[in-house]
Amino acid sequence: MIAGLKVGRVTKLVKPETVRAAVDARSIAANPFPWKITREEVEAFFSQYGEVYSFTLLFQNKKICHWLWSA
Repeated sequence: MIAGLKVGRVTKLVKPETVRAAVDARSIAANPFPWKITREEVEAFFSQYGEVYSFTLLFQNKKICHWLWSA
């Protein structure tokens, strides 16, 4: 590194509140699901409404399974 040379971002970081609002705007909460539901079943059901990129199954407020994939 050259002494005195500062490196900055090309664009400013977005505030966390803004990111959170954007994610919440395209997120849903749905229940109940069968215990033995598969990733394919969840994707097949929700894909009729739009692309599914990730989802998390919860049980008694504890995360039990998270899937992430790209379309």
